[in-house]
Amino acid sequence: MVAADLFFELSQPWESIARKHIDKVWRAASDFVDLVVAYIADSSTAGSLKQDTFQPAMKELLSEMRAKTTELLLPHHLQLCTPLGLSAWLAACFTDYCQGAHVGADARVLF
Repeated sequence: MVAADLFFELSQPWESIARKHIDKVWRAASDFVDLVVAYIADSSTAGSLKQDTFQPAMKELLSEMRAKTTELLLPHHLQLCTPLGLSAWLAACFTDYCQGAHVGADARVLF
């Protein structure tokens, strides 16, 4: 399937793009939180709030976002999807069906 191969080739930079985006957004959000805390609290209170409350929470959010990115990109790494979002098995059944080959009755119901 030429289209699927092309799709997988062109989707290779997605992980890098997504991870860079997450890091930039997280940095912007973290800077924003730091500015807000600095604005509403004196320097010693702001330092304590950042160190004890906000930095651990922000680090946890970053970790969760990175884990979710890995989870969402896993099908692309394993090549379990096609440009249409179908599983490889379903795409193969569709191709066989279009070519008139025998496929299981369960696949014929889908088409």
